[in-house]
Amino acid sequence: MRLSARELRRFVSESNRIEGIDHVSDEDVHTAMNEAEPSGWTHAMLEHLGRTLGERDGTGPDDDPLLHSLRDQIRTEGRAEGRAEGEAKGRAEG
Repeated sequence: MRLSARELRRFVSESNRIEGIDHVSDEDVHTAMNEAEPSGWTHAMLEHLGRTLGERDGTGPDDDPLLHSLRDQIRTEGRAEGRAEGEAKGRAEG
């Protein structure tokens, strides 16, 4: 995801007014949102920010339609893999 300069300024301005979030610099947000390969620091900072905003707004990860959809897809794929493994094991055992 790439942020425009305007979006970046708004994001930093809003995040610095949220209780529970330490000062977030323009550079921190720019780094976090524009890393080619997100680092552990980036994941931790964005997760902390997301959780803090979620607590403030009374929302969680499943309120995000994309994340909810991806979780459903992963669960469906996991069940299908488990079922296939179980069937294969059952056939092998006779």
